[in-house]
Amino acid sequence: MTRHDVGTEAAAGAGAPSDIAVAVDRLVTAGLKSLADYESLTQEQVDHIVKKASVAALDQHTALARLAVEETGRGVFVTVVAHRQPVYRDQPEDVSVRWGYGLFPGRAGNQTPKPMTMCSGREVLEEVLHHFPFDERTAARILETSTVVPCVMPYITSQFLARRRDDRPRVVPEGSVNLAFIGQFAEVPDDVVFTVEYSVRTAWTAVARLLKLDRHPPEVYKGHHDPRVLASALETMHRR
Repeated sequence: MTRHDVGTEAAAGAGAPSDIAVAVDRLVTAGLKSLADYESLTQEQVDHIVKKASVAALDQHTALARLAVEETGRGVFVTVVAHRQPVYRDQPEDVSVRWGYGLFPGRAGNQTPKPMTMCSGREVLEEVLHHFPFDERTAARILETSTVVPCVMPYITSQFLARRRDDRPRVVPEGSVNLAFIGQFAEVPDDVVFTVEYSVRTAWTAVARLLKLDRHPPEVYKGHHDPRVLASALETMHRR
């Protein structure tokens, strides 16, 4: 429902603005004021705000996703990855490769009323297409020209399961003098799992802190704050 729809609905009622319309107006007004306030902030202040907002959103990402599903009645918590092609060295020019993860594979879909783990590749694709705004002709063409291979990979996808901030232990827990956790399931602020670097960083951190060494791992590189990196990424995305 758009803001215009809300206003129309209110006008068609008793004539007074509905609670929803009033709430939307307040949010829009507050948003415009915040936008004006941002103009006076330094880049350092903006970076600080963005970091705090992203951490807060990450902390509540599962709850937010659930609210979205409950409110719309759509969704099975699936992520779809669309990398720049080709993904593989010998990949034919007329073939595109995509993959996705289902974080709640035991949940029934909206289009296919059974758990993802019980679906064929075609049924998984039908469910995914159901959530995209494709017309029937495009969806049918994608179905007929695609091959979907379902895989259950509990060891790798366990790294991406929905969790809370404190579900994973710090590399060196507070107060520990001879115990540390290393690997993909130890918590490293600002870093991302699924890389060799993550595991190496946990081991390096454990040794440096427990042995009280002066040499610690370098800080996690935050390229998304560097305009040159963003410009390069944009150019790469549009490279043909």
